[in-house]
Amino acid sequence: NMGFKEEIDDILSSTSDEKLTWLFSATMPEEVRRIARDYMTEPLELRAGSPQEAHADIDHRFVVTRPKERPGVLKQFLDADPNIFALVFTRTRKDAQDLADELTREGYSADAIHGDLNQRQRDRVMDQFRSRRLKVLVATDVAARGIDVQDITHVFHFNIPDDLAFYTHRSGRTGRAGSKGQSIVLVHPNDRTVLRQLEKKQKLRFEPIEAPSGEEALRRQMIAHIRGLRKLEVNGELEPYMPELLAELEDLSRADLVKRVAASALGDRLDLLRRQHHSPEKGNKVKRDPSVKWVRQFVNIGKMDVADKGAFLSLICDHSGLPGSAIGRIDLQDKHSYFEVDEQYRRQLAEQFNDSYLDGRQIRVNAADLGKKKVGKGFKKEKKKQFGKK
Repeated sequence: NMGFKEEIDDILSSTSDEKLTWLFSATMPEEVRRIARDYMTEPLELRAGSPQEAHADIDHRFVVTRPKERPGVLKQFLDADPNIFALVFTRTRKDAQDLADELTREGYSADAIHGDLNQRQRDRVMDQFRSRRLKVLVATDVAARGIDVQDITHVFHFNIPDDLAFYTHRSGRTGRAGSKGQSIVLVHPNDRTVLRQLEKKQKLRFEPIEAPSGEEALRRQMIAHIRGLRKLEVNGELEPYMPELLAELEDLSRADLVKRVAASALGDRLDLLRRQHHSPEKGNKVKRDPSVKWVRQFVNIGKMDVADKGAFLSLICDHSGLPGSAIGRIDLQDKHSYFEVDEQYRRQLAEQFNDSYLDGRQIRVNAADLGKKKVGKGFKKEKKKQFGKK
């Protein structure tokens, strides 16, 4: 996609004949080579390493899966690696935003970057990704140009790029500076021929793999947490309380204690993983529970208050005590939002947010049809207070 080709032609055609011209490009498709032929005299091509060297620290793999199953497959990989720091490529802007929305609804730290974002929104998302406040960034090829983030562990491709040369540009975001990386393509059963063409053109080899099972994801999550506990520095201030704590736990065996620690640490995450990976549906797809009656709610909290849907979900659940599974779709807007809640939790939600304040502004949670009439009215800025009861 050389959408800027005409501008380049206009600029270069109006420059002096007496000049030095340097051309830099992450990839060298035919359109770029044509620019070099048209505007450069006997150009020399310099490469930062051979194609084989560029792939040396990247494991190239593929998973055969149908389009509707791909979000579920991605979640299986995310669940199985607590330290994952991933970039996900989709074909369209809508695909990118829809996938990021689905991930944040289910508690993953994710956001999207695409052409519909203004510069301020793009900068905010990229700042969060660079600082690892986001673990998953979903992007289109065009929007991802210029992204330079270190230590990305995985690159996922929801499709084989239409221009096969773009694969090198995508996968090259991982496996940098001597670090190992994984590039995983989610391939339609009918696209294996295209994958072989990509192998031949880019001189690499793809390894077929299966997505991690639910049991494997659970195992890795728990092991990672236990290893984190081993590294935790224990403060000496706990010593006076140790006799009482030991007395409370003395009837528990070592195995019972470990089970309780793991279950307490992972909490709702265990339920979420089980729902995702033990679904009887083919492909382990996550479906909305048909027995749940969802009620749409309005709240005067929006993008001016929280960074993304993941942060919004955390705020709502942390303050109300609701499990993440009690919250459905989220429509995050600038100054307010709409979200779904399991009807059985509606009373608890209202009670916990009654007379609550955020940065000195009273928070209202009510039925969505009531919220629409009063958006942005009646809220005066006060001095900032901690979020909680007045």
